Amino acid sequence: MHLMPLRQPILLVPFLLLLSLAQHDTAAQSPNETTVFGATDITSEYHGETGRLDEYVEDPTIDHPVTKPLHVGYHPKDDWPLHPKTNPNALPIGADPVWQQSYPDPGPGVAVGMEASSSMPVGVNIEGLSQPGFAPGDPSMDAGQNHVIQMTNGSSGALLRIWDKSGDPLTDVIQYDTFFGFPSGGGDPIVLYDHAADRWLLTEFESQDSGNALYLAVSTTADPLGTYHTYTVNTPNFPDYPHYSMWQVSPEQSMYLITTNESACAFYVLDRMAMLNGDPMNSQRFETPDVGLGFLAGAPVHWDGDMPPPMEQNPIALRMKDDGWPGVDADALEFWELDIDFFDSDNSSLSMVQELPVSPFDSELCGYTNWACIEQPDGGQPLDPLLEVLMNRVQYRNFDTHESIVCCHTTDVDGADRAGIRWYELRRWECPGDWSVYQEGTYSPDDAGRFMGSMAMDDDGNIAMGFNVSSTSIYPSIRCTGRSADSPLGQMTWAETTLQEGTGTHWSNRYGDYNQLVWDPGSASFWMTAMYNTADNWKTRVTQFSSGSPAGCMDAAACNYDPDAEEDDGSCLFGTDDCGVCGGDGSSCTGCTDESACNYDPDALIDDDSCVLPEDGASCTQCFELTVTTDQYADETTWQLTDADGIVVWEGGPYSDPYTVHTASNCDLPPACYTLSVNDDYGDGMCCAYGEGGYQLSVDGVVMASGNEFLTVDVTTFCTDGFGCMDPEACNYDDGAEVNDGSCTYPVEGFDCAGNALGACCDGTACFQQSQTNCEAAGFIWKGAGVSCTPNPCVNAGCTDDTACNY
Repeated sequence: MHLMPLRQPILLVPFLLLLSLAQHDTAAQSPNETTVFGATDITSEYHGETGRLDEYVEDPTIDHPVTKPLHVGYHPKDDWPLHPKTNPNALPIGADPVWQQSYPDPGPGVAVGMEASSSMPVGVNIEGLSQPGFAPGDPSMDAGQNHVIQMTNGSSGALLRIWDKSGDPLTDVIQYDTFFGFPSGGGDPIVLYDHAADRWLLTEFESQDSGNALYLAVSTTADPLGTYHTYTVNTPNFPDYPHYSMWQVSPEQSMYLITTNESACAFYVLDRMAMLNGDPMNSQRFETPDVGLGFLAGAPVHWDGDMPPPMEQNPIALRMKDDGWPGVDADALEFWELDIDFFDSDNSSLSMVQELPVSPFDSELCGYTNWACIEQPDGGQPLDPLLEVLMNRVQYRNFDTHESIVCCHTTDVDGADRAGIRWYELRRWECPGDWSVYQEGTYSPDDAGRFMGSMAMDDDGNIAMGFNVSSTSIYPSIRCTGRSADSPLGQMTWAETTLQEGTGTHWSNRYGDYNQLVWDPGSASFWMTAMYNTADNWKTRVTQFSSGSPAGCMDAAACNYDPDAEEDDGSCLFGTDDCGVCGGDGSSCTGCTDESACNYDPDALIDDDSCVLPEDGASCTQCFELTVTTDQYADETTWQLTDADGIVVWEGGPYSDPYTVHTASNCDLPPACYTLSVNDDYGDGMCCAYGEGGYQLSVDGVVMASGNEFLTVDVTTFCTDGFGCMDPEACNYDDGAEVNDGSCTYPVEGFDCAGNALGACCDGTACFQQSQTNCEAAGFIWKGAGVSCTPNPCVNAGCTDDTACNY
């Protein structure tokens, strides 16, 4: 998303352009009309077929001009016009009405009122593209039958890389415009796998300083490492924030649909069949008026799945609108339908065919169009929550019995600038016919900010949702959740899973414009890409995970065969090429592949679930401190610490000075079992021993071994991997601890361990933690803190007169 076209002086450009456009374009549309008759023909250029991508070697002397200058951050009150709420009675007032109030336990057990937590097995999880000192990344990716492609922004335009489905890179990092022969790429890339044709579409826009255009490359075969047809689509304005979808009207007519933010909301339709064949193509354009936000874009609906849309069903795009915006009466989703005649643009039309009411949501987070609201730790600059648009991408499926669309956007959950994800599944039961809200929910399980969501649905109707999360205690990270098709409506019932934990703050409030979560047609799983942060820079991950049913390699001949898998995820590895030298059980190529784990194995190719992760930010190591006191006849006092395999990991001595205390410390040893051996050699030829020596070994302040007045050698074996709090009354009680390490913490009087006031609200079927927000969201009247369930601190809100109609 570029800012410059949207600064106030530039807002006049679309109006001036409209005066010069053909009369059949949007100049003929009054503000109250819902149909635009006639499209504008847009010039496009076919540049021919490229060479093979896997044979490309970039010239290291090429000078890539900086087309996306560094933006450390914007100051919304100074650099960007904030849009005040124009309707003081905009709904909701207070908490979001469909805010999910109970969530599955990520560990064993069942959360109150919820089904048992389903697992989301994570498969491939690899480091994606990044570029230090530049932001935002705008990561996009898609998965095909055998490949995964990711693109991100770079300072000189878009970057791309290709992996196989096992996560092995098949290309180096490639500068998009250099390989495809485009001048001055500007970024905002999108990857789209066209599953119906088994082809790939890779895109970015032209540099803002060079002109107004979209660059497109379509693979000539299913192999993304092969050749591509390349096109330039010229646009009258700068095509900011482009999003793409594929749609089929009939076997003879299909298109790629693009939406952009050009102060007005623009729609472009490209002849897909011509592009797949490498022919010159027709392009058409529409636009709809702005609603006064300055940044607004539609969201094209992308067809996924084996069954195409009903015959002659036109492509559609959605647009959200909030009753807090100028001229908007109620929160809703707009359905825009495009009827396209590629031979005569006068016959084409764009119509808003339905305005679908949804439960009230609040897109005001720290103000409208505020680019800084999501908090970071360490006083980091708040992040842009992306408020005004449905997020990439809106996905459609035809299940024969019904059609489904899934989509999401960011919302204020509690009216106090807590960012959460509002999500929808929309259904149409008859075509032609209207769409309805089948289910909707707002996801916010704690007070951290969740934003830049992305959703997808699989063949069985299971839904996955990924997003970024950040707060004053959580560095920008990547997480996901989801629901099974038979889960309670409006509920995300898969336990939230961290795909990548951040370790540092981001230095700009611009944290990207979108993420991308997609369905994988080749392995019945989901793939996700998003940014996260280290102390030095933003980075990206490319991650695969499956739905609630266990997925894995189901081929017994593979070295990573999973006997518990119920669904093959395409991850099978065979022989020395894939696995290295490994046996039938994969024993010599397995290990912990999580770099954040204490036992990370850089040589492991397959994760064996052995990873030991530090808990609650603790270190992977413990501090050992040993004191040794020599006796009167000290000669060569020595000591050794060995691990369970008998390997010496720490030693000291010889000490020959009598009556002396020697101290040694080591804070680099992991929790494990050890043997300490102390040798007090009192001198050769001595006929007697005074035995006045002594020693004491402590680990993190806990004494593990000691001895006094020993004569020659003292040996003690102990284990340090069972440390923890052993008090059941403590907030951090560890029922698996074997050694109390003094770490117990306790709640403040009158509050629970989470800092909530004691007491609970009961509705007759379940109790939930007492708070005014929870009470009122559940339809009760708040009666104050510190009251137990009897008498009830919450009472049903409603009419109590038994003579009334609504008693």
